[in-house]
Amino acid sequence: MPLLIDTDTGSDDAVALLLAVKDGDVRAVTTVAGNVPLETATRNALITLDLAGHAAVPVHPGCDRPLTRPPSTAQHVHGLDGMGDTGLPDPARGPADGHAVDVLLSLPRRHPGELTLVTLGPLTNLAAALLRDRELLTRFRHVYCMAGAADLHGNVTPTAEFNVWADPEAARVVLRAATPGQVTWIGWDVSRRYAVMTPTTSAGSKPSALPWPPSPTASTGRSPTGPATSPACPATTCPTPSRWPWPCTPSWSSTASTRTWTWRSATRPAASSSSTAGARRPRPT
Repeated sequence: MPLLIDTDTGSDDAVALLLAVKDGDVRAVTTVAGNVPLETATRNALITLDLAGHAAVPVHPGCDRPLTRPPSTAQHVHGLDGMGDTGLPDPARGPADGHAVDVLLSLPRRHPGELTLVTLGPLTNLAAALLRDRELLTRFRHVYCMAGAADLHGNVTPTAEFNVWADPEAARVVLRAATPGQVTWIGWDVSRRYAVMTPTTSAGSKPSALPWPPSPTASTGRSPTGPATSPACPATTCPTPSRWPWPCTPSWSSTASTRTWTWRSATRPAASSSSTAGARRPRPT
């Protein structure tokens, strides 16, 4: 299956690229700002493809910020380099000529109905292309977007999934242009159930579905398949406490290594959870 992949290459998307080039026919990769800044996302895509032995796949940088708002990264999760700060060597090549938006427009025109588009990051590039060609989605064989959270369990706020949260205006453009027969949405709810590898996942085996939501008494406050069980965290541990819409009150549990917090809202029932001290915000995709 010929693929065109649009990515904000952090460590999770690097795994997706490895899987794609192993079993698919990746014709081109376009990059967008999201988990990491655009330059870093492009570098990571090049490194990943080179290490996988697919240096012939071109990588085209795209939009370096959302359509209308300042960029927000997930480097607190993926590291400053987006790859866990592992010190990977620089790629042996540079990005290909041509802006990602131009590639998204030109490739399906040259190969109508042949390419499958897969978006792994914010939808900025695709939205910018749609603003120039409203019929763009019809030129692909199909479009798969990793975006949204159908069950309203988010990974960057209590209800928001990162790729939509990072550029909601772009997501709106794509949603308005999409039809069920053209676009399939793969949400965070799907990712945390079926695309999670645990320490017990053996080589060559497929990740299995794990229960959600996790038990609120879990000592880590985090399921292997999802974000923290409580959408709020104490201001003493949250890197950006102003992003949480509900107040939280930290308190120590009976063990020295576990902290419990509670939150209340006029529109939501009270809930509680536990987390190890110094817990971070839920992991963006």
